[in-house]
Amino acid sequence: MRRGRWRRSGRLPLRWKLTLGSAVMLLVIFAIYHIAQYMAIEQTMTARVERSMRASMDAMLNHILEREMSFEAEQLPALRQALRRLGEQGQLIRITDREGRETLIVTEGIPEQAARSADPAALPELSIRTDDGVRYMVLRAPITVLSYQGTIELVRGMDETAELIRRVGQVMLYTGLGAVLLSALGGAWLSSLLLRPLRQMTATIRRVREEGWHARMPVRTSDDEMDILMRMFNEMMDEVEHAFNRQRQFTQDASHELRTPIAIALGHLHLLRRWGAGDPAVLKESLQASTEEIERLRRLVEELLILTRSEQEPAAEESGLDDAGATLQAIVDKVRPVYAAHPVELGAESLGGVPLTWSAGHLEQALIILIDNAAKYSSAGQPIRIEGRREGDRVRIVVADRGVGIAAADLPHVFDRFYRADKARSADTRGTGLGLSIAKRLVERGGGMIEISSTENIGTSVEVQLPVRGHTGATTERRRKR
Repeated sequence: MRRGRWRRSGRLPLRWKLTLGSAVMLLVIFAIYHIAQYMAIEQTMTARVERSMRASMDAMLNHILEREMSFEAEQLPALRQALRRLGEQGQLIRITDREGRETLIVTEGIPEQAARSADPAALPELSIRTDDGVRYMVLRAPITVLSYQGTIELVRGMDETAELIRRVGQVMLYTGLGAVLLSALGGAWLSSLLLRPLRQMTATIRRVREEGWHARMPVRTSDDEMDILMRMFNEMMDEVEHAFNRQRQFTQDASHELRTPIAIALGHLHLLRRWGAGDPAVLKESLQASTEEIERLRRLVEELLILTRSEQEPAAEESGLDDAGATLQAIVDKVRPVYAAHPVELGAESLGGVPLTWSAGHLEQALIILIDNAAKYSSAGQPIRIEGRREGDRVRIVVADRGVGIAAADLPHVFDRFYRADKARSADTRGTGLGLSIAKRLVERGGGMIEISSTENIGTSVEVQLPVRGHTGATTERRRKR
């Protein structure tokens, strides 16, 4: 049964859970506070009555002892007047001898036999008794004057005090319940106010699911925690939309790039199967074209794998290199025979002995991509210039060519995957459009940055900035500010 109640309560909306939870919590707090306050008031009022009775008792005893009364019949009228004057309203004064016989009674609205005690008092004693349904506070003390020995009793009714305490308790109960009710209403309003951004977020997610990625949450200008949450949600949705669009564009571009070489190779194979196998010239041409397209397909798949690994794998701690100048010289010596049609010039004397956090393998991979692009879009005989220099905590490596250049409209997109500026030119070079994307990803994973500038028919310059070993944090912070 209890488990079922918990299950049913778990289906309550969050707003009601917050409201009921706050109401219950406040009810418990008010109950504990009011019970403690009620007990404190009761004890305070009881203690006040007790102090008043003890003061009256002391005054009466002092009056009797100072006058050394013998409690003879002729002294009782004067003593009664004195005790009535020293006593209080609603109080009974009773004096009995050691056999318990009443010597004198002075009462103000209390029955004479109320809270009667048969035994004499040996010591002062205070007690609360109930007689015929009425509560009394009784203070007894022994009295000895000359030859007289007895007991003096003060009896005071507690009904008036109890009634006052009861009314105070009722007021506290009603005010406490009212405060809990008002707190519950305030909690409901406050929870509704606090949960409004969550409802807006839910509605926005529903619109995203029904209408598309463009739906966003309205952002206020109060800059509180909820506004920060809404802005972060919108930023997250911007990133998700951007990633989704990139992924969709990547899928489309990859499908297109993969379809073209496959279609060309299949076309030549179908040609050979139908009739071209008997013609040596056609056979040779078809096999060569198919081989080229399959090789292109192989390069494309390899570059896709490299790009995917560079984006998904966390940046590993690299050993770095100790001499950037020597590493650049080794890379240039290795690529010169490959690009014999273009003189590859190197000017990096100032980088001798400069250590980098980047590994030699990643530096070689990125430079080969940049040199390959420079060679593709430069005429035969045009030089490719590589400059390297250190500036503070950074190393700048610039790869420049004197090729056809890139149009200003294409420059913002050259690092996008499969993007190739000047489609007619790209058809001649038959690139994949992934090289610069891979280079950019490699450089950024190494804590650096890459920039490109170009002028049509003049040339292109690609600048790579890398952190010197021991200055990674400063370089990364500078890159973040940019």
